[in-house]
Order: sequence, then structure tokens, then C-alpha cells
Amino acid sequence: MSDVQAPEAVNQDLGSLIGEALRRRIRRRAGQAERYGGDFAELWAQMAEHAAGGKLLRPRLFLDTAEALAHGRVLDRDLLIELGVGIEMLHYAFLLHDDVIDRDFRRRQGVNLLGEVRDAHPAPQSEAARRWGTAVGILAGDLMISEVHQIFARARVRETAGHRLLDLLDDTIQASVCGEAADVGLSVGAVDPTLSAALSMTQYKTATYSFELPLRAAAIVEGADEVTESALTAAARHMGIAYQLQDDLLSAFGDPQRHGKESGSDFREGKQTPLIAYARTTDWWPQIADCLGRGDITGHDTATAHNTEQLRALLRDCGAEQFIHNLLTQHLSALDHLLEGSSPISAEVRRVLSVHSDAMRGRSV
Repeated sequence: MSDVQAPEAVNQDLGSLIGEALRRRIRRRAGQAERYGGDFAELWAQMAEHAAGGKLLRPRLFLDTAEALAHGRVLDRDLLIELGVGIEMLHYAFLLHDDVIDRDFRRRQGVNLLGEVRDAHPAPQSEAARRWGTAVGILAGDLMISEVHQIFARARVRETAGHRLLDLLDDTIQASVCGEAADVGLSVGAVDPTLSAALSMTQYKTATYSFELPLRAAAIVEGADEVTESALTAAARHMGIAYQLQDDLLSAFGDPQRHGKESGSDFREGKQTPLIAYARTTDWWPQIADCLGRGDITGHDTATAHNTEQLRALLRDCGAEQFIHNLLTQHLSALDHLLEGSSPISAEVRRVLSVHSDAMRGRSV
């Protein structure tokens, strides 16, 4: 899970309000938290700054799709902004838990919430400080998920739509947790590390909450028919898998100053991504396996950066990098096919999805 440059929102006015609304909501919670002590209120304030620091890809996709599905009808701006905030808060909750699992203390080209809390400890380099930072990361993520449920439950929509939104949120969280659990299970040998298992993990971990949730939520709010919602679900899955495959390539081969992921963290954690799952099937695997899961794989100094570059070279030589590039291209081509003129998705919505998929294609290592 990572952050990328978001495309220009079709409705730039609504999109620009999401960050402000997100900060206001979390700061309001910080004020309410004062009764539990200043430290707890300060945690909410810290979350406000970190949560609002992303590119808002998911809420923008939701807002743009909702406007396109409205076909010129007057939009309920307050409702859309509130649900957009909930979608972004869920993303941030998953980022927090992801950072805890991956033992990452940096994100978005700086320290993340875990790192900020760790560094504020009297002994910031100690194991106690790291435990404190990760514990706060878990609890902050839990608070965010609770807040998302509040937002979806209180959405001012007709009753049947409200129930569908809550069911969608529940399905999204279930699938994302399953995807994250599979990710960890693959890494620690609890799940058979086949390419099929790695690709299923990719769909559940990213496609469901990053693309299916925004697109289906927009369809529910705007009253789209079942055929349209089904087509949007299919498009979301192709977008999500392509996005995560690209994220794996960026994490493995990209510049952390551009994509915000700590260099070598996936290698250090021994993550069994589709990239690694393919490498397992090649003659290069014994050399690659020897490099994975090593604590000295980071990008912070010359010696450890050399270890990372050695592993990158092996993944290129065995054909894993090219295989993932080809698979990514297949999913983007399938998305293009879905967006052709015969699609049940309207021209307005196809334009929105094309803008977002073009932005995805623009991501580079």
C-alpha cells in the first residue's frame, strides 16, 4: 500500500475540500479526546496532519465517479465530501497497520506517525521507543476504522442505500484484512507461496478498498443500476491489480524519494509478492532466496544499498521484473476493453476512469 500522484479531479472544487474536511473532523475528535488527557488529544492532532498528507486518490475517484453518474443532477456536496473523508480515513488506517506489520517508520518522504511517536520518546533509538511507536500505530489505525464506521452509518441516504453502503464497507474491510493476512502468511511461510496465491492477495489487499469501494460507493449513492455497478466492479478489479503490481515494482526498483516507500522494505520483510512468486519458478531462485528477509537490506547507507542493488539485478536477470510488467499491461488492456463503446458504463464515467487509469500508467520507477 502506497501513495501516488492523483490525477486532476473532474470536480476540482469538491476534491480540494476533502483534505480540509478530513483535518476538521480529526481535530474535532482531538478536542473531544481532551477528557482522556492531553497526550491522547495530541495523538489525534498528529493523525490529522499525517492522514491529510496524501494525494487523495481514492476519494477523488469516488467524487469524480459520483458526479459522472449523476448525469447533471444536483449533487449533495456535504454527503459526498463526508463519504470521501471516510474513504480516505480507511486508507490511512490501513497504511498505519501496514507500517506496523512492515516495521516501517517512514512514509511520504518523511517519518510516518510511528516514526514521529518513536522519535518523541526520551530514548528514540531504543527498542522501547520502537515498541511505543508501533503500539500507537495499531491503536491509531483502530480509531480510524471506528470513525469510518461512524461516517458510513450516519450517511444521509435512503435506508436501502445506507444498508448497502454498510455492507460494502464490511466486505471491503474483510477482504482487505484477508489480503493483508495472506501477505504476511506468504512472507512467513504459513501460506504456500504460489503465483496464484500472491495474485489473489494482491486483489484482496488493494483492489477492493482502493478501487472497488470508491466506484461501488458512488454507484450506490447515485442510484446506478446493477449492470453498471457490476461493470464498475470489474473495472475496479483490473485497476486495483494493475495498481498493486505497479506498487510492487516501485517498491522493488523505484526511487523512494518519488513514491514514498522505504527503499528495500519489501525485500527486508521477505514479502512474497507476485514478483517474488515468479522468481521462485526460475533457476535464479536459490540466489534470490538467500538475499530475501535480511535485516541489512535498506537504502540508508552505501553497504546496504549494495545488497539491495544485487537483489534487484537478480530479479531483472531471472525475468521477474519483465513478467510483472507484462502482467500489469494485460490488466490495463483488459480495463481498456471494458471501457470501449459497447460497455454498459456511460461515456461520462468512462472518461473519469480513463483519466485515473492514465495517471496510473504515468507512474514510473
